[in-house]
Amino acid sequence: MATLLYSPFVSAGPMLGSAQSFAVLGNATVTNGHSDPNPTTQIYGNLGVTPGTSVTGFYPDGTVSGGTIHINDGVAQLALTDATTAYNTLAGLPVNFNYTGVDLGGKTLTPGVYHFDTSAQLTGALTLDFGSTPVRTSFSR
Repeated sequence: MATLLYSPFVSAGPMLGSAQSFAVLGNATVTNGHSDPNPTTQIYGNLGVTPGTSVTGFYPDGTVSGGTIHINDGVAQLALTDATTAYNTLAGLPVNFNYTGVDLGGKTLTPGVYHFDTSAQLTGALTLDFGSTPVRTSFSR
């Protein structure tokens, strides 16, 4: 499920809890699989893994800025719990629009829960129009 909870001007912190500060949060392993032409990876925010303990490819080829690497510590564990709670909350929302078989290219979507029975297709620009108030938009498969 990919989710945009609020317009860019409003924090998603209340929904995501401590997971808000994580750019990457894995369950078993986090691997930096960089390749040319981008020989390094830059992560802006925390990087965590739990209950797994494997973080590979970040020494010395990856950079974590504005955050810390958390390997199966209390911070990563709480973030995973908070992320799971947010996911379960979003997964329980009623579907407003079933876009199965619809190409999202050229569409403008307003707030709501969008569902796809199979993968979504995007062949052009997709606009998420939030209007002037904080809104909830969720995509699920």
